[in-house]
Amino acid sequence: MRALLLLIAFLSSSAQAGFEKISVKNLNLNYQDSYGEGTLEKVGLGYSLKQVQVPYRISIEKTESAFEVTSEFLDFSWIKPYKIFFNAEKFNAKNTDFSIGGSLHSLESEALSIMPKERGLYQAHKVNVKCEGQGTGILKERVLEDCRQKLDASVKRIEVPADFILYRILYSLPEIQGELEFPGDNLIFTSRNGQFNLQLYIKYYVYAGLRANGRFHYENDFQTIAINVNQIKFGIFNVTNFVMRRLQAVNRSPDIKIDPPWIRINIGTPNEN
Repeated sequence: MRALLLLIAFLSSSAQAGFEKISVKNLNLNYQDSYGEGTLEKVGLGYSLKQVQVPYRISIEKTESAFEVTSEFLDFSWIKPYKIFFNAEKFNAKNTDFSIGGSLHSLESEALSIMPKERGLYQAHKVNVKCEGQGTGILKERVLEDCRQKLDASVKRIEVPADFILYRILYSLPEIQGELEFPGDNLIFTSRNGQFNLQLYIKYYVYAGLRANGRFHYENDFQTIAINVNQIKFGIFNVTNFVMRRLQAVNRSPDIKIDPPWIRINIGTPNEN
């Protein structure tokens, strides 16, 4: 049942051969300290669908190089998981439905959260993601490319920890003094043929929109997202150069490379001990 974990991330899916469509209904999952438990009502792998009247339980255990997922009906191993999950101290899903494969991929969730290793908790509430495409090719590459071609995503509310990079950047904005308040509200992200628009409302002295646009594509056989940032605005202020320079200065992640106007993010390398 590695598909359950892969699709919480959705765009970082690394589903392997065999399944042309994967769907899950009403997943509730709590994972912490190398072990997790949860329930779901329905799961579809390919064209085989299992539905029950009462949600059935699943468990997830972290081993040396894999997640072992077991349940009353299905047992799976996720070999060499992606680092974002394998090294995470905690991740949770609440009332989550997802489906990938065919010409439509979707994710709806009441709440998703993850706590990366030695970091704070990131939470997203009322998540809705839809991608449409041609429905052909390898599943992993199909989902990523379809979401580049046509993606509509919204998140009602986002909560981030105090060490979030945006805090440090906004606190150093020139000529603006005030209290930064997270969570952020009403995140909207769209992509059409790789041209993206991002909007998020936050309060920093005034309640205003943080907006960005540009384009993105994949490199290294879909292992890297390459983002070309065209413009970043906070309210009426164009802060593109300032934010990109600050991102470059404070970035410490080996999986993120910043060379303005480019940001490259490694999404595909499996966990390495």
